Amino acid sequence: MERLVMPHEAAPEGFARSVLVRAPHPDDEVIGCGDAIALHVRSGARVRVVIATDGAAQGCDAGGDATRRERESESRCAAEVLGYGEPVFWRLPDRSLAYGESLVRAVGDALEDADVVYAPGLQEMHPDHRALALAAAESRRRCGGQRSLLQ
Repeated sequence: MERLVMPHEAAPEGFARSVLVRAPHPDDEVIGCGDAIALHVRSGARVRVVIATDGAAQGCDAGGDATRRERESESRCAAEVLGYGEPVFWRLPDRSLAYGESLVRAVGDALEDADVVYAPGLQEMHPDHRALALAAAESRRRCGGQRSLLQ
């Protein structure tokens, strides 16, 4: 039963038709699973990336629009290099993600027809990563085990 929530083996190339990547911050989609994204794109899967927070708290103008724009631009450049379309930006403030029904529903609504969902691991220490990991796991549970959740 555990492997349904957290698979321990690699999926064969070409097995996914649709992939969803849930990233807490801009750059987590690339640092976390950039190689996997590239492999899915190469095998013909539709890849969709949703980035939850704006990443603005990490810049020189902490919390400012300039940092948000720069982080989004970097994610768009990464998307172009990896070969998938425009990332979806929720633009929530850094450190604002909180596990609860609203986040679980937002994550679940974005699942659409994804065969594979990438999300942060449940062992993550950063509060945004942990909240998104918990919400992704709960959304997957509510799907009745119909999707692979990779962390």
